[in-house]
Amino acid sequence: MSFQTWTLSEHLPDVNNHIAYLTLIFSYIKRLITFDKDPRTNVINLSRVDPALLVHKKLATAAANNTYKYVFLRAQREPAIAVSLICVDEDYTKVLKSNGGPFESKVITGTPLSLEYERMVTVLCMAMGNTPFIRTQISENRWTFSTRPLKINRECR
Repeated sequence: MSFQTWTLSEHLPDVNNHIAYLTLIFSYIKRLITFDKDPRTNVINLSRVDPALLVHKKLATAAANNTYKYVFLRAQREPAIAVSLICVDEDYTKVLKSNGGPFESKVITGTPLSLEYERMVTVLCMAMGNTPFIRTQISENRWTFSTRPLKINRECR
């Protein structure tokens, strides 16, 4: 698993006119919150996308014994890339976070927008053929995403 983070200042031009700048920021945030899908890049927001546009299937190139299924936009050959908007509480995407042992990983923790989590679970259940529930982990209304832990040899640093 990999993920990227970015800030508004990285994607907005430097504008001298304060009103124009605030209008631009508001417009940009509104587009982020209401984003549902981009078929060109195969990116979806599971909390906003129409579940009728999604299918749940195995990869065409998967081995016969592979039991994993993925969420696809209809008529796409690659699994969809899901994005979510969160208010970040903890960000270890530029510097690895240690678990106290020899393993480190990239971690980001944040609070989803109101009802974002519930909508995402509902869309996933519908995309997976009206599955009655899925297992996810959310603690104190905070999501934590991380890469797989890597064993770090501290002597090589």
